[in-house]
Amino acid sequence: DALAEARAGLAVSEERFDLAMQGSNDGLWDWDVATDTVYFSPRWKAMLGYEENEISPHEREWTERLHPSDQEKTLAAIDEHLAGKTPFYEDIHRVLHKDGRWRWHHERGIAVRNQQGEVYRMVGTNTDITERKLAESKLYNEKERAQVTLNSIGDAVITTDEGGIVTFLNPIAEKLTGWSS
Repeated sequence: DALAEARAGLAVSEERFDLAMQGSNDGLWDWDVATDTVYFSPRWKAMLGYEENEISPHEREWTERLHPSDQEKTLAAIDEHLAGKTPFYEDIHRVLHKDGRWRWHHERGIAVRNQQGEVYRMVGTNTDITERKLAESKLYNEKERAQVTLNSIGDAVITTDEGGIVTFLNPIAEKLTGWSS
């Protein structure tokens, strides 16, 4: 009876985990540090445009897909976590998609240590945040264009918040009011 109850509890726990992963739409990875092998979930592979059998269980499958400009920062964040300097690993970086485009990933993980404090495993998730990064970039560019326009026009422009506090003065408004931004 105890064994049947334990199996039923395990089945419920596994189902809960599977549903949580499906609902989050994140990819999962599980790195065995000793063998340098990694389990990449089907979702992790699909986020990069690959089928189940197209990515081997080797750590290089991830590192070789890191954007060259992000590699140093990303690997340093992992090293800091493995050294125990951070409670968890978290980084935002670009990963190469099968179609040749770079996708932005928000990656989180945690090292698992044995009784001697040595890391033997690290498990984490990847969230594709490409659309968010593109929207942020677009918003930033629009803000920059608006800023250039406001600074270039010959009329005074003063912006206030809901409480009437001045939040922006263009150069003409600064000149007319004697206030600086």
